[in-house]
Amino acid sequence: MAEQKLIFLDIDGTLLPPGEMVAPDSAIAAVRRAQAAGHKVFLCTGRHALEIEEENMLPGITVDGAVYMNGQLCELQGQIVRETPIPAEDLSALKQFLQKKNRSCIFLEKDRMYANCVDSRMEVEQAKIGTAVPAVRDISDLENRRIYQVIPFVNEEEEKELLRQMPHCRTKRWGDAVVDLMSRSGGKENGIRALCAAIGITAEETIAFGDADNDLEMLQLAGIGVAMGNALPQVRACADMVTDTVENEGIAHALQKLKLIE
Repeated sequence: MAEQKLIFLDIDGTLLPPGEMVAPDSAIAAVRRAQAAGHKVFLCTGRHALEIEEENMLPGITVDGAVYMNGQLCELQGQIVRETPIPAEDLSALKQFLQKKNRSCIFLEKDRMYANCVDSRMEVEQAKIGTAVPAVRDISDLENRRIYQVIPFVNEEEEKELLRQMPHCRTKRWGDAVVDLMSRSGGKENGIRALCAAIGITAEETIAFGDADNDLEMLQLAGIGVAMGNALPQVRACADMVTDTVENEGIAHALQKLKLIE
């Protein structure tokens, strides 16, 4: 078998079939086989840890660490090794934008998620990923909070306008009317770099699995980037390997081909 590797797994479209909320038994078994073979497994996702836990997305899987919220918060064995909250001045600009445009947004702190309001855009986009809308909270003191990622429900023109007002941030679009918005120093690839540094290895010793735009940079960084069978064309193009979909045991097939599991 191959020497120990770090395996980074996206969730939506990678561990979970598109539109589904629970990983299939075959994917869970593949992850556990990799761990039994001595490899370390990490989540690398745009989601918050609370969503994963509350929705019981990955039953039977215990990971060695995680890159949450597109690299904004990274944990190794339960300890934070990297955090990049959004600057206060950008949060202030966001608050003014939301009030002026009357748009909804989800806010992600370390231990809670909430929205400023709920509108049809939020309801539609959250339904697509099978996740309930969060509780509504007042955001009058938003700039004083430690916010790691926000999810504004905006179209492409509004996204451009918002980024002009939030110069320290960048976005990753994942729906017709929604984006993940994070600090410029965020990103899954930077989360992987931080975990590698904490463990004392190079990115060459990592394998990353993904399917969407927010996975592009991490697949390019990893020693081996694996695109799922349902991956976007641009993701498949940048990957070192394209495997099957998760429903067709794509994770296990890739790990076997790489000789990480038997």
